[in-house]
Amino acid sequence: MKKKKILALLIMSLVISSSFSCSSNNPLSGDLKYLFSPRKSFNITAEDLKKVNDSKLVEANNSFGTKLFLNIAKEDLKKNVFISPASASIALQMAYNGADEKTKEEMSKALEIDKFSLEELNSLNKILSSKLSNPASDITLNVANSLWADDKRVEINDKFKKDLETFYDATAQSLDFSTPKTADIINKWCEDKTFGKIKDIVDPKDFKPISPTDDSVILAYLMNAIYFKADWNVKFKKENTQPRDFTLSDGSKIKKDFMSNFTGFSYYNNTERYENGKIVKEENSFEVARLDYGKESKISLYMFLPSTDSSLEKFYDKLTSETIDNAIKNMYSGEGQISFPKFKMKEKYDLIPQLQKQGMNLVFDKDASDLSKLGKVKIKGFDKIFVSKVNQNVFVDVNEEGSEAAVVTSIEVSTAASAQPEVKTIRFVADRPFFYIIRDNETKSNLFMGSMTNPEYK
Repeated sequence: MKKKKILALLIMSLVISSSFSCSSNNPLSGDLKYLFSPRKSFNITAEDLKKVNDSKLVEANNSFGTKLFLNIAKEDLKKNVFISPASASIALQMAYNGADEKTKEEMSKALEIDKFSLEELNSLNKILSSKLSNPASDITLNVANSLWADDKRVEINDKFKKDLETFYDATAQSLDFSTPKTADIINKWCEDKTFGKIKDIVDPKDFKPISPTDDSVILAYLMNAIYFKADWNVKFKKENTQPRDFTLSDGSKIKKDFMSNFTGFSYYNNTERYENGKIVKEENSFEVARLDYGKESKISLYMFLPSTDSSLEKFYDKLTSETIDNAIKNMYSGEGQISFPKFKMKEKYDLIPQLQKQGMNLVFDKDASDLSKLGKVKIKGFDKIFVSKVNQNVFVDVNEEGSEAAVVTSIEVSTAASAQPEVKTIRFVADRPFFYIIRDNETKSNLFMGSMTNPEYK
């Protein structure tokens, strides 16, 4: 069998936070002030899970997330990319609760949730987030949401606060946005929820007193954070890690440390098909390999490797969420050698340009945005509420023991001045650029998604 390589890893994470300014010297309005209490425990039944699966919400989120990934990846095909579609979906759907009229309609189409009522969407997200959290005793997967707001600058709508508490398990604090110390509180939350992997989400320089010359003022932050860590079902032996050639997209070769194992794993390739009784070679074909985490295999890494006569660029031209689902559905069990480079990376993305490409514009327009269901501005001379930033900070580490990934998606809210299977022996060597995802197998949610074009492990 020809050497084939595929790696698919998807990581999704989300953080949402909102802040409100206070007159006190303490960044907090008095003592630690919760706008609402943490959500109670929520047990998921088989009927609940069926409700989510039948609703097609996961399919909608995965479709939105795949398009978001492609918009980023195609900007520079030589660059490693890693995002969390899940985190972006959760954070933006929280913000969606504050939208109305044309802004709400446009966001629903861009997020591909226009078939759901707001009540149905929130109810499904409550089930989905609860199901994703801690899927097995030997897998850590935590999802956290928060709202930070300055109650001297904005009066958050009671229903908006209650819905974030009830359906998104979000906690909120009232903070003083006029002091840089507030940034430390928000950043500490992000750092704690990602076990130290994501830091410095907000800039202390952005927290300052309102000036008469300001044409916009920050009101709040919505944040979602996701943290994942798990060992492989079968770990790689460190003594088997050896340097070997990795072929870059331009054809040049570099030496990288490859992990190797001879083990059972699921596999798929679409290199050949039968047509009129003959074997026909597919153009731009690819292979997929699956490696499981934990004893129960609730979450897996899927690696998608374009054939040697293809490329990531050609693979992306036909990549959709349906392509991913169909490949995974047709995987079969086998035993053989699997080898791919260990890698680690950190990155920060400004998602607004990509979201605009997907049809989301009004919510970022300080004149046209309608986030009236989020709250009411309390600053004289300011009335419109709009989203001024959507950032995603990510981290991933894939090594012999397993994988660790974290993400924080932060949304800055501002105001502007008025105006079953046969067993085969397989050889899978990912020694060229590949696409990867980390997926929850029960809900089929793509938690994280990435492309590895030049492996680094530092």
